[in-house]
Amino acid sequence: MGHVKGEFRHALKLGKPAARQALKNATPFVSSECPLAAMHIALGMEIEAGSETLPYPPTHSIELFARAYGIAGAWSDEKTRRG
Repeated sequence: MGHVKGEFRHALKLGKPAARQALKNATPFVSSECPLAAMHIALGMEIEAGSETLPYPPTHSIELFARAYGIAGAWSDEKTRRG
């Protein structure tokens, strides 16, 4: 189990620059094609942000395209997106 914890810490460390940049840019969306990477970036953002308002939960790139073209889906319902 220690090996997994080490990999998790390493993943957070690798995602830290992306998390900082996303917070710095204050964009409403964060996107990643890799769901695991997206979770690490989101967690890094929560750690870095403290009490700041965070963007929507990470979204797959194709969902952003669907939103841009007005294609309805689960992501179009804010209650669904916010969990």
